[in-house]
Amino acid sequence: MTGDAAGTEAGHAGVFQTLRETPLAARFALLGVFVNQFGAFVQFFLVLYLTERGFSNAQAGLALGAYSVGAISGVLFGGGLSDRLGPRRTIVLSMASAGLATLSVTALDSFTAIVVAVALSGAMTQAARPPVSALLFGLVPPARQVMVFAMYRTALNTGMVAGPLVAAWLSTISWDLVFWFDAATALVYCGIAAVLLPGDRAPEPAPQGVPTVSAEIT
Repeated sequence: MTGDAAGTEAGHAGVFQTLRETPLAARFALLGVFVNQFGAFVQFFLVLYLTERGFSNAQAGLALGAYSVGAISGVLFGGGLSDRLGPRRTIVLSMASAGLATLSVTALDSFTAIVVAVALSGAMTQAARPPVSALLFGLVPPARQVMVFAMYRTALNTGMVAGPLVAAWLSTISWDLVFWFDAATALVYCGIAAVLLPGDRAPEPAPQGVPTVSAEIT
């Protein structure tokens, strides 16, 4: 086989070949993404939940808007935090915060406090996306990154489709269960990141006159 042919074969791989060649840590990262997205359905049921608790439609809409604003800002916050703390620490911190914020919604009576909690929940849920993307691309060779990114999107989309179906069933039992389940999946992702993802290592001091490189993934 010629060098060009070998390079072409190495550069094009299907899903199963890529999955076999993907490091175990990257597979756990994808699993965490699916688990988190599977339970991230607060935004789909927040309005129904709040109106069921006696809040007005206007208040429920305001809370949903706060969640959306938090989600948008959370992506930027997660990217900046990942540069400082590293991907794994950022995922652990954001998922633990998201889980606690989501869980607190069921215990709060003040509308203002609920708005703050849902905004924090949205921000911290989305803050995990930039670091997990950086982690995956740091673990996977360039020739496999396109397929791994496709797997990442598949994990997100599959969780997004399947999760609300479970949430709809949970809501028939108790509305609080919807939020408890969401919080539980965030904490499970936090555990996966803390135990099964590679640690973050600060860069070694560069010699004088040599630019410092960004943090590496060990």
